[in-house]
Amino acid sequence: MLIRHPSVFAAVRRLAPVPPEQWVKLEAHLRPRRLAKGRAFIEPGQPSVEAAIVLSGLFRFYYTDAEGREATKAFRGPGEMLAAYAELLDERPSRTTIEALEDSEILVVRHDRFTALYKAHACWQELGRVIAEDHYRQRERREQELLLDSATERYRTFLKEKPDLAAKLPQKLIASYLGITPVALSRIRSS
Repeated sequence: MLIRHPSVFAAVRRLAPVPPEQWVKLEAHLRPRRLAKGRAFIEPGQPSVEAAIVLSGLFRFYYTDAEGREATKAFRGPGEMLAAYAELLDERPSRTTIEALEDSEILVVRHDRFTALYKAHACWQELGRVIAEDHYRQRERREQELLLDSATERYRTFLKEKPDLAAKLPQKLIASYLGITPVALSRIRSS
């Protein structure tokens, strides 16, 4: 039995006890994909049928309103999952853009192929539950920050929790993530 992606397997095993023989079943459905900087994993209107694990690179999840303004929802890097998650579960077209901010490599799986594994072994149900719980926690925390914290508090939290991103992202993207304008971010940074 050959495990083609041992680092990904090890990361998944930290989430749920997936036996090696079960992992090989999933690997049969994983497809590598390279995305150049600026390319999208998914765009609004596209069917949301795939999820991916980031091997290398950086991605931004964002929404675009009717006036063309972008609101950044999240950033994801190596070891993290990419999916327009709610749309994937609801089997509806994406409203989210997931864009590569750097040249990136991902492993892609169709959602229906992953969930078909639920019947094969209980480890897949546990992994699915853990992924859903993690997604819920991240979303709840993000919602609390946007509704309860000041822009300055959100910026300080961002600097503390994502110092690597703060150092390399353009101010425009950081401001979009914080829910403020670049001008407001400049004021916060200078105070």
